[in-house]
Amino acid sequence: MNDAPGWLINAIVKGIQDLAVLQLDRAPAADSIKTVTERWIFIIWQNNKGLEKTDKPRIERAFVKMSANIDKWPSPHTLMHYIPRKKQSDKEFKSMSKEEAARAYAKIRKELNL
Repeated sequence: MNDAPGWLINAIVKGIQDLAVLQLDRAPAADSIKTVTERWIFIIWQNNKGLEKTDKPRIERAFVKMSANIDKWPSPHTLMHYIPRKKQSDKEFKSMSKEEAARAYAKIRKELNL
């Protein structure tokens, strides 16, 4: 049913455990926390199929930031709001030829009416 990788499962389980400790308003009942966690894992994986190296730290940071800014139990959507954007690596920028860069720059200038 759930093809999420272990690193994501572990990150979500830890985040949910940390939230449960806070005893927030509208927190799920203790006997349903396993089901709630499974749904979070499924939802996050369907919307953020990433890599452990880059995405695990982003998800962990999102739980920490979110926990500091909420006073009631959040939804997976709320967590996704706190996940930092991915940064493009220098390699991605260097892979473009000078001609491609010039065309892209010209296109941007045209769209901005510069």
